[in-house]
Amino acid sequence: MGILNVYIFAIVAMFPLLIIAILIKKNDLTLNNKKHKLLYHICFLIITQLLLEILTYYFSLLDMRKWYFVTYVAHDIYFLLDVLIFYKLALISIFDDKNSKVLHIVAAIPLILYIAVLFINHFTPIMFSIDKSYTGVTDTLDIAYVRGPLIWISFLIAGIYGTYFFLSQMVRVRKFSGFNSFVLAMIGILMLIGMAGQILFSIPLMWPCISTCIVLYYLHSCGMKFETDLFTNVDNRNTFERRMIEFEKYKEVWVIVCDVNELKYINDTFGHRKGDELLSVTASLLAKLFSNYGAVSRIGGDEFCILCPTKQTKNQINTLMTKVNMGIKNKIKEVRINYPLSYGFARYRKSDNDKRLIDVFEDADLMMFEMKKKII
Repeated sequence: MGILNVYIFAIVAMFPLLIIAILIKKNDLTLNNKKHKLLYHICFLIITQLLLEILTYYFSLLDMRKWYFVTYVAHDIYFLLDVLIFYKLALISIFDDKNSKVLHIVAAIPLILYIAVLFINHFTPIMFSIDKSYTGVTDTLDIAYVRGPLIWISFLIAGIYGTYFFLSQMVRVRKFSGFNSFVLAMIGILMLIGMAGQILFSIPLMWPCISTCIVLYYLHSCGMKFETDLFTNVDNRNTFERRMIEFEKYKEVWVIVCDVNELKYINDTFGHRKGDELLSVTASLLAKLFSNYGAVSRIGGDEFCILCPTKQTKNQINTLMTKVNMGIKNKIKEVRINYPLSYGFARYRKSDNDKRLIDVFEDADLMMFEMKKKII
């Protein structure tokens, strides 16, 4: 492959990444999201990787008696970024997991092992080597860079990180949106095709495919924002109404309706900023504790609803809601009562032909008001 082709592939992959990076940077609201901050960093890491793609190929055509050290270091950094980019991609999913601290440690292990392999490569060229005897451009297609027998290690570890990212994203949406799950699957397959072309056939498909995947994921993520309450970062009312229709296909759905008891007191006593913090903390705790069970929506000013298409017991729901209330009290010290969040729940069964999901929602809402009367 000539250096002109390398330039073309790099520019094709780099251009959309620059656009996405600028869009993320300009959008202050998006940049407050940890996932999009990581995506912003990943864009520039890939751009750096693409620049190194050009440089390493160019250096490999030069006289190694003068350029060996520079060429070797450039390849070293290139291969490190190979895996580091996908490690950061995996972190996007890890931030959402309730066991994120443990997963951060586990996720770092393959990266550390890979760095060790690159270090070993300095003494035993198992990943790649640079021919010191190469004296410059020749009439043949030879270059100083030579692939090693274990070159596939970088693609394997990067593939593990990338597969984890897309599978974990799919798991989170598959219960609630088959279309979003399909979109993520197609993006993941495109990424794997690019990696396979690079390692099996030396076709420079990898970075154009990866950059395309990043762009598609970003656009998909932006589309999801239209379904999200921008203040609390949980589903908005429109998404909730749609889910109420979609979830009637499930055999069983728990409907949990919540209302913040202390919002008026907090607003009147400590100001609306503290009240906003109360709403934000409530939404965050609900989303975290119910992430593996259902979809959390903000359906009104201080009202939330969780739809759980998973098998639960009343005790399990009460336990989770108790944890939410304890979490609110711990994080918002100004809260006066033990149950700052009133809640009620009811179970929808598809076999009960006399009740629709909206009827069950009303039952849960009534139970929530009964609890509210006892507290206030």
